[in-house]
Amino acid sequence: MLYGKVALVTGSSKGLGSKIAEVLSNYGANVIITYKSDKDNALDLQKRLLDNNGKVYVQFLDVTNEKSIKYVVDFIEKEFGRLDILINNAGIGCPCSFEDTTETIWDEHFNINLKGPFLCIKNSLKLLKESGDGRIVNVSSVAALTGGSFGPHYSASKAGLIGLTKSAAKELGKYGISVNVVAPGPIRSEMTDTLNGDTLNGILKATPLGRFAESGEVAEVICQLFNPKLNYITGQTIVVDGGRYMI
Repeated sequence: MLYGKVALVTGSSKGLGSKIAEVLSNYGANVIITYKSDKDNALDLQKRLLDNNGKVYVQFLDVTNEKSIKYVVDFIEKEFGRLDILINNAGIGCPCSFEDTTETIWDEHFNINLKGPFLCIKNSLKLLKESGDGRIVNVSSVAALTGGSFGPHYSASKAGLIGLTKSAAKELGKYGISVNVVAPGPIRSEMTDTLNGDTLNGILKATPLGRFAESGEVAEVICQLFNPKLNYITGQTIVVDGGRYMI
C-alpha cells in the first residue's frame, strides 16, 4: 500500500509510536524511527523491521529543538530526496490535579505536545509540498474533547493540537497536503500504568467497550489515513476511544 513512501514518526522508540512505525513498515514504507532517550528500544525496533520491503533508519530527535528537527529533515532529504508522511506522535502525559499543576509542568506539556508538532510541520513543509500527496497525522487524545484524568495541562495541550490540525489543513490543502488528528482513548501503556486503581476503574466504567485500547488498534487507524485511495479526508478529528466520546 505504501511502497516507496517515506514516513517520519516522532516518538517512535516505544508505545504507540513504535507500533505506528511497525505498521507503516509492514505496508512497505521507508520509516524513520526517532527517539529522545530510548535509543536501545529504537535500535531493537529497527532490527525487527529490517526484513520488510522498506528501509528503516533511527535518528535522535528532540521535538522542542528546531535544530534537532532540521537535522533529521536534512538527513531525510539527503537519503531519500522526499518526505511523504509525517506522524507527530511524540508526547508527554504526567497525571496532575488542577491545583498541583505548576507553571513548569504546564510549559513542559505545551512544549512537547503542541510546540513540537508545530515545529515538525513547519520544518517538513518543503519536502511535504514536493511530495504532491503529503500526509500529516497529529496524535492527540480523547482528553482534548472531554477533559481527563491526566489534568488540565494535558487536556489543554492536546486540544491545542486539534486547533493546529484544522489550521494546517486549511492552509496546506492547496499543496495537496492532508492534515488530520487522531484522538485515542486510554491505550494500555506506561502512561496508564501510572494511574491509581480508582482512576483506572473510572476510565473502564466510562468506556462502553469496557477495556483499554491496544496500541495496534490505534496504529492501524492512523495508517489507514495514508492509504492512496483515501485522498479526500483532511481537517478531521478521528476518535478511537471505545465509545467514551460520542458526538
